[in-house]
Amino acid sequence: DPSQARVTQVTGDTPGVLPVPIIGEVMSDVDAARPFIDSLGAKPLGFAGETFKRPVVTQHTAVGKQTTQATTTGMGSQKMTIGSVTFTKETWGGYLDVSRQDIDWTSPAAWDAILNDLQEQYALQTENAAADAFAAAVTATVENADPTAGPVTLANIIKALYSAASLAYQGGGRLPDTIWASLDMWSTLGPLIETQVSTNQQPGSSSPGSFQGDLLRLPRIVVPSFPTGTLIIGNKRWTEVYEERIGLLTAVLPSVLGVQVAYGGYVAYNTLKAAAFAKVINAA
Repeated sequence: DPSQARVTQVTGDTPGVLPVPIIGEVMSDVDAARPFIDSLGAKPLGFAGETFKRPVVTQHTAVGKQTTQATTTGMGSQKMTIGSVTFTKETWGGYLDVSRQDIDWTSPAAWDAILNDLQEQYALQTENAAADAFAAAVTATVENADPTAGPVTLANIIKALYSAASLAYQGGGRLPDTIWASLDMWSTLGPLIETQVSTNQQPGSSSPGSFQGDLLRLPRIVVPSFPTGTLIIGNKRWTEVYEERIGLLTAVLPSVLGVQVAYGGYVAYNTLKAAAFAKVINAA
């Protein structure tokens, strides 16, 4: 009947034929960057044994001014002693049983996402372990302000960093070459640095879009796993990380029509001379 009211059909009337596409890659909130390990450079660990030792001089020879010719008067004489620091290999890894259906029927492939996530979790957990052990090993501290001095200022932090650098040099015999900071110290330093830059002063560089930067012309590395309030200065030669990745391992599980996948590696880390580093802490 031409006089009948017009009928409109919409997508809600045909849900059975309305596709729901899945677009793009699987999004993950894991940051698998390794700022601490990358700042040192992981050394190879491809040698036998559960532990290994790094030799460290604990007492040096002595030299003095000869006060009388053809005699030993005034000249130094002291034996050199060499101790060692022990590194212990740790095994880190994870595994998962995956059904053939989850491998064959998913798009984007769940298999690819699982492999990527295992590698990212390995990187994240080993980074945190090495970084936290380093932060715990550093015991020398310098306060950045008197508790009654009010808000933390960049001037106070810079003064404390120079004092800490002096401690680190005395403890390790090398000038500092790196500053490591926790997340909260990064967020504290950033605005202070930006304020100085806006007035044409250059104490360093910082950006909310990057953990990389510098302070007092030294690389400033942000380590997210560091405890709150951590700001360490020192020479990176005195702490080391070694690594050998096993990588991906897979095995077919025929009885359940599945596959087991694992990812892992070996890591060893230690600080050769803790006195070669110093922390800046808030007095308050």
